[in-house]
Amino acid sequence: MNEYKPIGVDSALNLMVQLFGRPYIVPGDEKAEQIVGAYNVTVQADDEYDRLSQFGTPVLGSFRAEAGTYKAYDNNDKLSDLQIDDFEFPVASIVEFSRRKGTVVTETIGGKGSVKEIMGLSDWVISIRGLIVQDDSRNSFKTVAEQQKQLDKLNEVAGAIKINGKLFFERDIHHILIQELRYTPVQGKPGLVQYEIDALSDEEFFF
Repeated sequence: MNEYKPIGVDSALNLMVQLFGRPYIVPGDEKAEQIVGAYNVTVQADDEYDRLSQFGTPVLGSFRAEAGTYKAYDNNDKLSDLQIDDFEFPVASIVEFSRRKGTVVTETIGGKGSVKEIMGLSDWVISIRGLIVQDDSRNSFKTVAEQQKQLDKLNEVAGAIKINGKLFFERDIHHILIQELRYTPVQGKPGLVQYEIDALSDEEFFF
């Protein structure tokens, strides 16, 4: 069995550019600036990121699913309790948000233009994409298999999960509903898995 060898900063940068067209952001030291000079990457001050990853790159805008007891369908198609632990999403992740405004456009008769009725705002459409790598800097779920297993559990939840992270709080998002989870092996990089999540924001209602 081949021994796992963590990829370096240069490989991580290259992979992010190849897969997503966006590179890592690295801390502001001389060595880091030399490595990423060809990638035109922004350098961040030490107090602007959460922590350092195993690559020596900063973890910016980290987010996690909060622990709790959720509902999921069991083998008998009945809802049962599913215990979820705190889970920080893979650090090499990119989150994109989009939101449509509900409008009804009515053409005017014998006039110019149209009448627009604003019906409200739709849910946030959220796309999460990233790389799952073995990451010994994590508090838990360090291996690729452990992270994948936890993502699978989140996908089993029959409802919204509570999300914690500045990226989401800035848009007043506290819960998300996962609609689809996809995995794609990274060609030529055994031990790395590309993942994608399609999700919607969700509101918590009290009765």
